[in-house]
Amino acid sequence: MGLKLCLLIVGLMVAVQLPANKIYSPTKNRIEEDILYYVNLHRKSKGLRPLRLNSVESSVATRHSKDMATGKVPFGHQGFDDRAKTLRKKLGSITMVGENVASGQMTAKEAVDGWLHSPGHRRNIEGDFSMTGIGWAKDRRGMIYYTQIFTK
Repeated sequence: MGLKLCLLIVGLMVAVQLPANKIYSPTKNRIEEDILYYVNLHRKSKGLRPLRLNSVESSVATRHSKDMATGKVPFGHQGFDDRAKTLRKKLGSITMVGENVASGQMTAKEAVDGWLHSPGHRRNIEGDFSMTGIGWAKDRRGMIYYTQIFTK
């Protein structure tokens, strides 16, 4: 009877742990959705309209995150003017463009929380924008580089 109880407990522990790992593993869509959710939740708390996710902007944001993750460009906003020109060319009449980048945070919520504690990044999140693009990439060590682009 003791062996059966022990096996039952071990089985339950394994069953409980497996789904938790699956739930919290970052995926492309999960990270993008989470960033959009937390940014729009904050915007709602300030009486602002939610941002709409734009696939063209997400593609540009992802490219920048990959460039930072591979060391093609240093962490930061290098090339921002070129990204803004690309978006204006692809999307047409854009009047404003902003960008937030982050690295080292383990989750999308941590990235958004970091941005909200930085005046410049917070200004973008609370800005008069209507669309956003979100991208991320991991470097060889597993560090995540996040980019969020804002447009109007």
